[in-house]
Amino acid sequence: MHSQLVTNLNLDLAEFEGLRQQALSITKSNFGNKVYVRGLIEFSNYCHCSCKYCGLRVQNSQLQRFRLGIVEILSCIEEAYKIGYRSFVLQSGEDSFYTAEYIVDLIRQIKGVVPDVAITLGVGERPFEQYAQFKEAGADRFLIKHECADAKLYNQLHPHSSFKNRLQCLVNLKKLRYQTGSGFMIGLPSQSVDTIARDIRLLKRLDVEMAGIGPFIPHPQTPLKGKNSVLQENNSGEEETVLQGNNFAEVETVLQGNNFGEAETVLQGNNSCEAETVLLENNFGEAETVLQENNFCKAEMTLKAVALTRLLLPQSMLPVTTSLGVINPAMKSLCLEYGANVVMQKLEPPHFRKLYELYPKEVVNVSTMNEEKEILESWLADCGRRAVFGRGDHIRYERESKGYYG
Repeated sequence: MHSQLVTNLNLDLAEFEGLRQQALSITKSNFGNKVYVRGLIEFSNYCHCSCKYCGLRVQNSQLQRFRLGIVEILSCIEEAYKIGYRSFVLQSGEDSFYTAEYIVDLIRQIKGVVPDVAITLGVGERPFEQYAQFKEAGADRFLIKHECADAKLYNQLHPHSSFKNRLQCLVNLKKLRYQTGSGFMIGLPSQSVDTIARDIRLLKRLDVEMAGIGPFIPHPQTPLKGKNSVLQENNSGEEETVLQGNNFAEVETVLQGNNFGEAETVLQGNNSCEAETVLLENNFGEAETVLQENNFCKAEMTLKAVALTRLLLPQSMLPVTTSLGVINPAMKSLCLEYGANVVMQKLEPPHFRKLYELYPKEVVNVSTMNEEKEILESWLADCGRRAVFGRGDHIRYERESKGYYG
């Protein structure tokens, strides 16, 4: 499967069209024209991490920091609930101010006021015991991207942590039966198409319920400002070791099911025997350089990665990432045609949105939350989609909530 993923990622968009159509067909078969809207509340931009590309990194002394308290977060949720939102993502930097007890209290207060909502946490790497506490308190989902399936590159970019630890967090979340979200960036320095193929394979191996895939955008107040090279080697084996070393047998079982054979057949079709010629004709041997220097190429590669992920994870939630719209706004609509079926809508006040700057982006001031909702609904309607503001659970969890465990 790996070599076929590499081949398909190296196709240009015209040659990729057959795969795009299959990804879109699978999306419509599972979700119709629905696009699930998640209400995003970024509640703290404090972070103790040192990610070399992120504007929230602890070393960024130029960033004005903020934290929202429980009352402020609840206020955002209650206002959004009144206009139809039922799925909320609570995201922050890795901020130790928010202890396990604090987050448990926050979850319980939210569920006490609006018990029918889905709560997704995005608060970074935590011990297994804390993830278990959050789940028991009522958290439904957890987002923590693996970022890059090259262990050596991951460790270089995240000196405060390790690729092994990040994978362990994902394994722990799956064991606790969270609806688990991962994902990765496209266009990292020294990243290759081979690495992107391993990123997609890792999503499949983990059988994630959500996967965010977007282009890499370095923040100007980071070590990667203007840099195109970090290192050149890949380490393809560490993710396999971690997954196999944690009795993650259920992943192997899921890997073999869910029409995986069918997805592999799809990937192998579409005139892939001509791929070698295509590679030569389009100079894709230079893909690493193109990925680093050309935003359009990063956007195209993101679209292809989303479609190939859809083929391997037909029922998973795949968002149109904010970063894709930052480097090329037209690509947001196009991403829906490649298999995406989720959008995030920020809910915190605009002043705080400007300060939650993972990467440079424009923040548009809109007068009310309801007005933003109407704009989003109109945009999706123009794309031939229907905005859905309900819980939007993965189908496995919808069935379980109704008593089906097959």
